[in-house]
Amino acid sequence: SAAVAVENVNNKAETNIKNNVNLQAPKGNIAVTAASEQEYNRINQMIADLEDGLKSFLEQFKGDDVAKRIGSRVQSIITDVHTLQKEDKATSIKKSKLFAKKAKAAINLFTEVTGTTDLYKALLAFIDASNYANIAVSAYSKNDNDSGNDVTAVATASVGVQNLHNTANVNIGASTQIKAVEYDASGAVVNYGNVNIAADVKEGNVLGIGKWVLIPDPITTGGAENGLGGSVAVQNAYNDSKVQIMSGVNIDAGAIDIGSTNDVFNLGLVLGGAQTSARGLTGMVSYMGGESHAETLVDDDVSFTARKKVEEVTEKDENGEETTVDKVTSSGAVNISANNDTNVIS
Repeated sequence: SAAVAVENVNNKAETNIKNNVNLQAPKGNIAVTAASEQEYNRINQMIADLEDGLKSFLEQFKGDDVAKRIGSRVQSIITDVHTLQKEDKATSIKKSKLFAKKAKAAINLFTEVTGTTDLYKALLAFIDASNYANIAVSAYSKNDNDSGNDVTAVATASVGVQNLHNTANVNIGASTQIKAVEYDASGAVVNYGNVNIAADVKEGNVLGIGKWVLIPDPITTGGAENGLGGSVAVQNAYNDSKVQIMSGVNIDAGAIDIGSTNDVFNLGLVLGGAQTSARGLTGMVSYMGGESHAETLVDDDVSFTARKKVEEVTEKDENGEETTVDKVTSSGAVNISANNDTNVIS
């Protein structure tokens, strides 16, 4: 038997401002952004389903003492899962067995209550290992031998291929004027806001290949005298964020932030083919490739003017008395950055 999955994803966000454009916001801020996001949030979704299921369950068995006790236990499990999930993505995936054990403990409580509810389904999701991946591919063979024929050899294979491309571009054309400044009748500056120009790419992906379980299940790949099993995972991820400011651009504001950011997390969970027989051969191959680029490009003859702004504001002190203090409402800083945070685990 064989299972093959191929995923091709191409996400692109682009903002283009042509040449000689005049952007003004005298009494506010200016933001020019492009963002491409492919988010990994499977665990978040399962937690949300669990919370919805608990609410539905308590409404269905309102007033029942056994239901209240189960609800209390499940609520404590939800709290524990939230605590585990707050860690970084890689750690959360590694702790999926703990999630599953929590869910299994709650399901054992459900033996006291008949009927299938949304909560029961939500808890089952935590035990199914494939739910922790964006794509999960597995194959198994089973010899029931009902036909009376001997099965002397079986083969299982799981193949997963992902081609992911996320792009975010912001292009500011030549001689463009961007001003978050207000002038009075005499031409003096009386107020100003901030300018933010950003291209952001965010990618989170988990690929699960092979037969991997969090709680032992009854499905096996045995039943043959000889067997061959294998798992192959191929991930190609290309992520590009770019801000390009052409010649002659003039930006006048309180604070100016210009930057490109790549926030990439790719995880490949690959297990060898499950046991196919007493005399079986299993293997696994994992390949992860691609590129990640974050670029912020500023051309010649570009002018940035950033103005620090300090205003008198009225605040209450520790005794509740009103007092006047100076507060910086605009830093007067120019920040130009390119950040590439790419994490790959295979």
